[in-house]
Formats: sequence, structure tokens, C-alpha cells
Amino acid sequence: MSNTYVRRPVLLSIITILMIIAGTLAVISGIAVIGLRNNENFVRDVNESSGTITSIGIGAIISGLISILLAVALRNGSRIARALVLIYEVLHIIAAIYAIVRLDHGTYLTTSIVSIVLAVVIIFYLYGTRGAQEFFGA
Repeated sequence: MSNTYVRRPVLLSIITILMIIAGTLAVISGIAVIGLRNNENFVRDVNESSGTITSIGIGAIISGLISILLAVALRNGSRIARALVLIYEVLHIIAAIYAIVRLDHGTYLTTSIVSIVLAVVIIFYLYGTRGAQEFFGA
């Protein structure tokens, strides 16, 4: 058995850095949303109950932490993290499609399309390129 070192591809480094940034922003956003749950103007603007707003904030915090943990594991070459990122990105695609179909089309259309494109690019890069396959030993 050979102990060959496979250098982490640059694009994988960029993806993981962006995942860490996005995860951090999600955590900060979740904390901010929870902090605003009793603000009358905010509650009126989002047209949701305080309990729903709290749930959304907690969801954002959990999602952000998962993103950060997966990014760190990907940087270290974890095959499990690679598979979990696949699942995570498929869930992003499903959520974006839901937003396009069920929510206000004008508000969420562009964001949803960008989310779908980014998820497909990440999935392709992690599974469809030789550099990533060599790095993860696939």
C-alpha cells in the first residue's frame, strides 16, 4: 500500500471556504432573527408568528453549523462528508424548487435559480472531476 499525498484541489479549497463563510452568515442571521422575534415591526413585516420566527432562526443556526462542519471535513478529505454534502445540496435543490413553485415567484425566483445552479456545480465538482476523485480516493 502506497502513502501517496494527493494535494487538495484549489476549487475544493474555494468551495469549502465559501461554505464556511455561508455557514457563518447563516448562524449570524439565525441569531439576528431570533433576536428580532419580539420586535413588532419585524413580526409585521415578515407576517409570521414569534414562534415561527424563532423556528426559522434555529433552523438557520443549525444549517449554518452543519455547513461549517461539512466544509471542515471536506477540507480534510472525508468521503463521508462528501456524501453528506451531496445530500445537503440535493436538499438545497428541493428547497429551491419548492420556493419557485409554492412561494412568491418574483421574490424567490432569482435566488432559487442561483441556489440550484450552485448546488449542481458543487455536486458536479465533488463527483465529476478527476481532481476531486483523486483527492477523495474514489
